[in-house]
Amino acid sequence: MLPAVHASLVYANLCRLMDAVLTARRQHLRRRMQTVLGVMQNLLRCLFPFSTGHPPWLSGARLSATEGESFARLLDALCDPTASSVNQRGSRQLQLTSATNQAQQLVGQHLPYLLAHYVELQRRSPMAPDVHRAAKPGLYAVVRSSTSEMLHHVHDALRPDARQIWRAFYHDFVQSGMETSG
Repeated sequence: MLPAVHASLVYANLCRLMDAVLTARRQHLRRRMQTVLGVMQNLLRCLFPFSTGHPPWLSGARLSATEGESFARLLDALCDPTASSVNQRGSRQLQLTSATNQAQQLVGQHLPYLLAHYVELQRRSPMAPDVHRAAKPGLYAVVRSSTSEMLHHVHDALRPDARQIWRAFYHDFVQSGMETSG
């Protein structure tokens, strides 16, 4: 087992690995979005200090805002893909916009469940304020990539006490002015 002092390095490398997979193999992940969602949920869970299900390398360690930023960048890359990451070999330039839109729609269908997971974790044991501030832009990217219908499904699926957290999060999102950026 790795000592807790290496937790930041391990987390950063996991985020870099996931980013490399998304960048190089995004077009092959269409039928594997549940796996991508599971990886993202596990990376999110690591940002919560007292979450159950932490991996052994995180035992006794607390991740910092730096790791929150790494997670936010990963979510941003997932929700707002580059043209080169969605372009298949031999594709024409005209297809890039449609391929990018398709990738964003696919993410918008699956990642709202990550928001529900975030709210449930936040309900049980809130994220440290500095980590939360650092991770929020990535969570906002998920909201931007999701349809209002999917966001309503997330809200409806939450417990009443979690809905208060959701409403506060969504209010912060609207107040941030990030709803139209991206």
